[in-house]
Amino acid sequence: MTKTLTEQWKDGELTGGLYYIKLKDGRIFTDSTRYEPGEKMYRWEITDYHYVAEVLESVPSFNGYKELLRLPAKYIMLEADNKALHTTNNKICKENKRLRKQLEVAIRGLKEIDSPGGVASMAYRVLLEINSIDENGIRRGS
Repeated sequence: MTKTLTEQWKDGELTGGLYYIKLKDGRIFTDSTRYEPGEKMYRWEITDYHYVAEVLESVPSFNGYKELLRLPAKYIMLEADNKALHTTNNKICKENKRLRKQLEVAIRGLKEIDSPGGVASMAYRVLLEINSIDENGIRRGS
């Protein structure tokens, strides 16, 4: 079985170079390895190894980077795009919460004037369906 990069690093078998590393708090950085004589594992140039949770991937060489640029744009997500999507997602979540509250108020009002099994019941089923979907658009319990 092939070892992960993290296992290779901890066993002192990781090739020196620049890597994407994930810290225990979830942040991702790039850092390069350096070998300390007498140490089992490579150290990181900047990051204290106690904070490293995982070695994700090696950073591509310049030629590898140029190859990435040749990929169709739909396969490359830049950090700015990711931040924009996160901001948009937050706005949509806030709007969804606002609309859910309005729907709950409307249901309460409809119950007073509607017959059993009528519009209020349908609106309540819609609200239950909406509430079964989390902030990431994934149905809960699936």
